[in-house]
Amino acid sequence: MIRINLLATPPANRPPPAGAGRLMTTGGAVFLVGALGLLLREGLAMRSESTRLDGRLQVVDRQLAGLDGVAAQREEVERRGADLARRVALAEALRAAQGAPVRLMEQVARVLPHDAWLTELRQQREEVVLTGRAATMTGLTALVAGMESSGHYLQPIDIVDSRQEAGAVHFEIRARLSAVSP
Repeated sequence: MIRINLLATPPANRPPPAGAGRLMTTGGAVFLVGALGLLLREGLAMRSESTRLDGRLQVVDRQLAGLDGVAAQREEVERRGADLARRVALAEALRAAQGAPVRLMEQVARVLPHDAWLTELRQQREEVVLTGRAATMTGLTALVAGMESSGHYLQPIDIVDSRQEAGAVHFEIRARLSAVSP
């Protein structure tokens, strides 16, 4: 069997071509300078980005410091809201616990004109008797009209007595409570 070596191998003792060492040194130096240039550029870019981010962090810190006051105000508003809710609940509980006489007095107070005043308020079962004085007859009629329009009294509302004495109209009114009233 015959073997043929088709791959040529250079002779072992052949000297390198002239200038090959200088070419490799120059190529290595160019590569090194290029790599250092890239590293320098990336370093400067990172420094610039770091400076920009530091500036943004300072702005955010100032904004957060300003929000501390807002948080305190919010807590104060929430505390006041809870206090008001507690007061409203208490007022509603007291109102629900009120008896019929208090609700009757509130109804009368709502319709009583500013130029009339009561001297007596009596309730006898479904009938209410109001005795008092009004500055003018108009005040008396305004009281009766308010009672009629309130829906708490059945019509007719009777003016039992009305007389002019000492610059005022003395009156007595009788009305029957409706089913809606206390």
